[in-house]
Amino acid sequence: MRQPLVVLVATLALTALHAPAHAIPRPDLIAGMGGSFATTGTPDGGGLSSSLSVLWPVGERAEFGLRVFADDTGTLEGRLADPNDGTDLGSVAVSHRWAYGASWRGDVTLYDRERWDSGLTGDFGYWRIEDDVRGRLTRASSAVGFALGGKLTRLVGTGNTAGLVLRYHRLFTNRDAAPSLVSRYATVAFEWCWLAKDRR
Repeated sequence: MRQPLVVLVATLALTALHAPAHAIPRPDLIAGMGGSFATTGTPDGGGLSSSLSVLWPVGERAEFGLRVFADDTGTLEGRLADPNDGTDLGSVAVSHRWAYGASWRGDVTLYDRERWDSGLTGDFGYWRIEDDVRGRLTRASSAVGFALGGKLTRLVGTGNTAGLVLRYHRLFTNRDAAPSLVSRYATVAFEWCWLAKDRR
């Protein structure tokens, strides 16, 4: 599942960046890195969060496109004991959970002043949730979900922006059948945007 997502984004980005100027506006490319927190389910505790977005302009104050993401949502730790005498040998990861997928992303600028912008961001798409023990898959599930958040960015130089984005993620999982599944979490990320040349 991961390889098709990478191929999809790479193809979309290369096609857009090499398209004739009169055919389609060039998109902004946005890379994000941060962390997740306030996760539901077990394991929880949060972890690293990363994303890559390709957004096209829609009017003067909005953008729309595709985002792919990978979010660690937690690690469950246990104690390792010596099998001979029961001596505590320290903590060990019992289970690790992460979510990855792809979504449609839309951004709207609400306020801009000089080099600063602030606005809203939203996603709707597909989440794949996987549990593993040191890389060995133990459980997997899929969900449709959405994310809503706010962002604050600053123009850096003439062709880039940098800023912070806070998102609330809601996954439509069946927690009645499996209470340990993740249904909500939040992320905060630093995003760097390479603005399209024809929009500088």
